[in-house]
Amino acid sequence: MSNIHVTANGPHGVNSVGGAGSLSLAAMVFMLQSLMADAAKTQMATALETVTRDFSTLKELTGFLAQAKAQQQAARDGRGNCPWDKHASMMSTEMAAFMDKHGLRYDRYGNDLANNPREWDVAITSLETALALNMAQTGSRMGAAPGLLALASLKASGEMAELSNFLAQAKAQQQAARDGKGNCPWDKHASMMSAEMAAFMDKHGLKYDRYGHDLANNPKEWDVAITSLETALEQRTAGAQQSLLSALKLAAVCDFWLSGAAERLLTD
Repeated sequence: MSNIHVTANGPHGVNSVGGAGSLSLAAMVFMLQSLMADAAKTQMATALETVTRDFSTLKELTGFLAQAKAQQQAARDGRGNCPWDKHASMMSTEMAAFMDKHGLRYDRYGNDLANNPREWDVAITSLETALALNMAQTGSRMGAAPGLLALASLKASGEMAELSNFLAQAKAQQQAARDGKGNCPWDKHASMMSAEMAAFMDKHGLKYDRYGHDLANNPKEWDVAITSLETALEQRTAGAQQSLLSALKLAAVCDFWLSGAAERLLTD
């Protein structure tokens, strides 16, 4: 075994580590920082890939949840698109494929994708549970990112769920108005926006038709609210993902600076 000794000739008391060959302490620190930097970059790349996939799944979940709720409401109102029963509506093959892929439950009676309101409850509960679980998992994976950015992304995810619910509500009300089954007291070709939806849209600066100040909307007027909600949902999804990317970039900058600091030790 070779002898190892530390010399204390430098201004800070430690200058080099001696042995079979002399290796400066600064060089050792740089080597350690380089190893840490490589590990951090690998972890960040993995985290980025995983969470990007998470957000893609969240976007699909919110879209299919809105679709399921709108189809359920249509079935309740006797406006379902099932060829043999207007009190049932058809699950799209895309939704069925998504749910099969992710192991989500839905009613399979008859193997025909037709669902009455009670059967839609099975799919909706499954989608809502998956959405909550995915949000929690995404938040957990973002735990290593700077706190404020992580919280911003979680907040955006929560708003995505609200937007999805109100979007489903708006589409169902629009269809009811189209079919002359609206809940407007003076016009069955119009339906009422709920006070909760109006408050949400006011809070977030989303556009909807305010003519008459009565919250009644005909199908054309519902288009204003639906377009606004769909745009906001797209923006929240992109914003949440961008927050995560910013967090990862900030972590990369910090890692780069630390590596640079170690390198400067060699030249100071």
